[in-house]
Amino acid sequence: MTSAAETFRLGLLALLGGMAIPLLVQLFLVLRNVQRVTNVLDRRLDRALGDLEDLTAGFKRATAAPPSWPGVVAAAVPALLAAGQAFRSSLTGHDDPANNHAQEKRS
Repeated sequence: MTSAAETFRLGLLALLGGMAIPLLVQLFLVLRNVQRVTNVLDRRLDRALGDLEDLTAGFKRATAAPPSWPGVVAAAVPALLAAGQAFRSSLTGHDDPANNHAQEKRS
């Protein structure tokens, strides 16, 4: 027959095995839920980081180096001269597009 020590060992092994199986199943379920949550958070984080990347790219475009002063002056001078000429002609009443339109209606 088996000795009391062997019976005790066998009972202890059965008890530990009976406790280990539910613990391992529970650990599996917890780890699976953690994996699902991290996948959802990963997608949300990717979406948020993508939005942040778009935002920072927009800021970089908006704060890009402004055009050089000579380029600004070269573009502004003809526009200012044309505006001055239009203003002067509006004061004298000659060459007024609105006035020309009114004369065309009369004739």
